[in-house]
Amino acid sequence: MRISKLSPLAVAMAGALALAGCGGSDDMTNGGTPPGGGTPPAGGAKTLEVPNGLNLGNTVSTVEQSYIVRTGDTVRYTDGEGAPVFLTCSGNADCVIRVPAGAELDGRTMVSYTGGTLSASKTDPRSTARAGNVPQPTAAADPLSAETIAEAFKATNRKATVWAPAGSASPLTSGHHEVTLVSGETIELDLGGTAALHWGNWIKYTAPATDVGKRTGESVGQFFGGTKPRYGMKPDDGIDEATYELATGVELQFKDGPKDWKRGPSPAHLDLIADFNAGKVGGEIRGVTARTATGFPDVITLKETDITAAGTFDGAAEFKGSTVMRKSGAWDGAFFGSTTAVSDDDVEEYVAPSDVAGTFEVAGRHGTGTAAKDLHVRGGFGSGCSNGC
Repeated sequence: MRISKLSPLAVAMAGALALAGCGGSDDMTNGGTPPGGGTPPAGGAKTLEVPNGLNLGNTVSTVEQSYIVRTGDTVRYTDGEGAPVFLTCSGNADCVIRVPAGAELDGRTMVSYTGGTLSASKTDPRSTARAGNVPQPTAAADPLSAETIAEAFKATNRKATVWAPAGSASPLTSGHHEVTLVSGETIELDLGGTAALHWGNWIKYTAPATDVGKRTGESVGQFFGGTKPRYGMKPDDGIDEATYELATGVELQFKDGPKDWKRGPSPAHLDLIADFNAGKVGGEIRGVTARTATGFPDVITLKETDITAAGTFDGAAEFKGSTVMRKSGAWDGAFFGSTTAVSDDDVEEYVAPSDVAGTFEVAGRHGTGTAAKDLHVRGGFGSGCSNGC
């Protein structure tokens, strides 16, 4: 972890310090007394370790500084150079981060604070709680498990699933599917790709008790997988660069304010660039507005991140542009395909991954005053290599 340097600020300064580089995110108060009726800190000093790889910025100063996170609040910080870190305070008192005077803070791995309980995370915990997202089920009997979906893709020797009956000549295909279970739950499945590599979203809910009632128990999730083997290593740096672009490469779902989750009516455009020489991958999802609702940004940025030794990646994502405040999000995925191939002159050499797939989630707040609403967009994506393979 690197603690970046902001301008020196004295403890006695009044008002709030906007977190650097946040583009409209929440404020973390700088000062000795919690403003706005905040609860004074109580209890002895505690320490918090910031998640590995994130930057939490403060400054060298001739006096001690304090930064206040109000109890029940989450604040976002990024120094503009790395992924954001989200700080949440819980308990009966505000959390006050203490920054000692006069010391160089680069390389520090712990933050000292008093008051409530302070936690730090790579993604916005408010997004997860409001979105209702849960991992893809792993039990083969579950209609949303990876095993069940893979089984439904088979054209022959298939076991019966809710998505495709045994003996049917028509396997599960990409597109929208909906099934009502005997339990009364309804599942909507939006699927991209094929049995070799697929990705998508699901929404599960219980139907309303009456014709005018509201459905309940809603939850959503994203997934990717398939029969194609994972690449399983960091691509050789001699491969240079490859592009993974597909106009139908992203299945979207969205939630605007208190409304129910909705599915995007059609897939959005995926554009990823992998710089294997630098060991990085990043890109964009475009055409978001037409697949969600008016007022959403049209582009989601999948910020460039490192490719791991296992051929996987995870990083930060957010709505592009300045119309959304408190932006946060994350994306992850993996490369697929063979690591080597034999050339025409019978020489084996490393090759670029033939495919990529993953998931993403972004959140933010748009509108002003009483009309302001939280919005969420999630999805699964996938694409074959379109250039540089």
